[in-house]
Amino acid sequence: IMSYLKQEDAHAAREAAFKIIYQWDMGDGNEELAIETMLEEGELTTENEAFCRKIVQGVQENQEAIDKFIQENAKGWSLGRMMSVDRNLLRLAAYEIKFADHISAIGAINEAVELAKEFNMTQANISKIQQNCLRKMLIYLKVYNQRINH
Repeated sequence: IMSYLKQEDAHAAREAAFKIIYQWDMGDGNEELAIETMLEEGELTTENEAFCRKIVQGVQENQEAIDKFIQENAKGWSLGRMMSVDRNLLRLAAYEIKFADHISAIGAINEAVELAKEFNMTQANISKIQQNCLRKMLIYLKVYNQRINH
């Protein structure tokens, strides 16, 4: 899926996936309706729809392992204490870092940082919790060099 998407299309799909994951986490989890709305409003194109779906599905299917991975790398912060923007950006990043084969770990972290800059309305930059957690995830991957293959 990823090989034919331009970088900006992949970013737009990732942004749409984040919005859907966020809505789902907030208890408004009608994925199909969210995707249809984004297609209608032009936030998502038919070209990047499949990539968006792949990310959303990957996060949902692996949420338990993703949340465990985040918790292991966000010392002192429970998922429940995190702002929902932080929690769901980290879920998307953790999915791409640990489970996805369409992007490198460094690429996933860079994308997470870009999304964090766009969606953290209260701060000009990403939160300390995101910085620390992403840094620890990267160190974890360098030390253990593992991705879970399904």
